[in-house]
Amino acid sequence: MRRNSDIFVIGGGLAGLLAACRIARAGRTVHLVEAGRTLGGRARATALATTTANVGPHALYAAGHLAAALATLGVRVSGGRPAAGAAIWSGSESPLPAGPATLLRSRLLPGRSKWAFLRAVAALRRADARKVTSLTVAAALERLTDDRHVRTLLAALVRLATYVHAPDLMSAEVAWTQLQLALRGGVRYVDGGWQALVDGLATCARAQGVRVETGRRVARVTVERGGPRVHLPGGAWRDAAAVVVATGPRRAARLLADVLDPATLSPPASVHAACVDLVLEGPPPAPPHLVLGIDVPHYLSVHSAYANLGPPDRHLVSCAAYLPPNATADAGRAALADLETWVAALRPSWQHRIVAIRRMPHLPVVPLLPRAADGGFAGRPRHDLLAAAGIFLAGDYVGAHGHLADAAAASAKAAADDVLAILGPSARAAGGAR
Repeated sequence: MRRNSDIFVIGGGLAGLLAACRIARAGRTVHLVEAGRTLGGRARATALATTTANVGPHALYAAGHLAAALATLGVRVSGGRPAAGAAIWSGSESPLPAGPATLLRSRLLPGRSKWAFLRAVAALRRADARKVTSLTVAAALERLTDDRHVRTLLAALVRLATYVHAPDLMSAEVAWTQLQLALRGGVRYVDGGWQALVDGLATCARAQGVRVETGRRVARVTVERGGPRVHLPGGAWRDAAAVVVATGPRRAARLLADVLDPATLSPPASVHAACVDLVLEGPPPAPPHLVLGIDVPHYLSVHSAYANLGPPDRHLVSCAAYLPPNATADAGRAALADLETWVAALRPSWQHRIVAIRRMPHLPVVPLLPRAADGGFAGRPRHDLLAAAGIFLAGDYVGAHGHLADAAAASAKAAADDVLAILGPSARAAGGAR
C-alpha cells in the first residue's frame, strides 16, 4: 500500500510556521496542526489597553537566523532599533556604554576600568564563540578580564542579550554568540508586536497551500510500516511521508513516547522570567527608554518608543526580572514584587499614568538551557534524532545553532531541508525551496 505523501507539522509557533512555509514552497502538501485556538505560541501578542503587547519582552536580532528566514520567505518587518539606554548600579543611574562617547560620560566604571571595558569588547568582537563552549559565563569572563567592574557590567549585558541569569551554568558560547549578534546588527522592536511576524508567516503558509488546523491536538506520533503515523483525537490516524514536531520539549516527549525515550527531551535546566507590562497614558516618557539593572537582574524598556504598538498617547513599557534556572512559581511571584518596587522607585512619575498592567510572574523563556557542562549548543537535542523514521524536531530548544527565536528558526530550516532532501520537491514546485 502506498504511503501518504503529505507532510505533517505539529505545532503552530514560529518553528512550525517556518518549517511549514519552507516545505510548502517546494510544492509539497503540508498539514499544520496546532492544539491552541490561535497560531504563534509564545510569539503571539495580545491587546492591552489599546496597545499591542508581546508575551514578555521580545526583540528581533537583525543579524540572526529568524531575520534571515523571514527575509527568505518575503515576510516584511518594520520597527525601530533601541537607542542607548541607562544602567542602575548601587542605586545610581548612568548612561549605558554604547560607544567611546557614552563610555566616557558614564559613571558606571572607574577611569581605568573604562579602558579595560573597551579592550574586553574588542576581544569579544573577534572571539570564536566555539572555543568557550565548555566554559561557564563566569569562567569565561574571568579569562577575558581581571577587572571586576568590567566583569559585572558584561554579566549584566549577557543577561540582556540572552534573557538568562545563570553565569555559573550557561555556556559562554551562548553569551558570546548573542553579544556578537548585538554588536554586529543590533535588535529591532517590531511594529505591531511579534503578532505581525506570526500573521505574516500564517499568510505565507496559506498562500503556499499549507492546510492549517487550529484547536486540534495530536494524541501521539508512532512509526508504523517503516514510516510516521499521526494519531488524532477519536482514534483517527494518518500515515505521513514525514512529520516535523515543532512543540516544546515536554509536549514533544509525550507525543513521541512510543518511539523516543522521554529522558532525551527532558531539560536539565529551564529558564523563566517574572514580567510586568505597563501601559502609560499621556505624553511619551522621557528618555532613556531602556534601563538595565547591573547589580540586580532587572530591566525595563519603553517598547512603544521604537515600534508602532498603539495610539500616540499610549505607551507600552515592558519590564522583566531574570530568574535563576528552574525557579519555582513562588520565586517568580517574589521576584515580580521586587521588580515592581524597583520600577516604582526608578520612575515615580509614571505611577499616576498607568492605565493598564499585566503581570506574568513565571513566564517561560528558555525551555532547555545550553549549559557548559553539556557542551553548549551542541548539548541540545538534534533535529534529526528520528530521521530514519521520517520524524524531525524543531523549536527553540533544538539544534546546535541560535538562541531563543533564532534557535527556532535555525532548527525549522534544518528540519525542512532534511525533509526535502529525503522526499525531494514536488513536480509542481515553482522553483523549489531556496
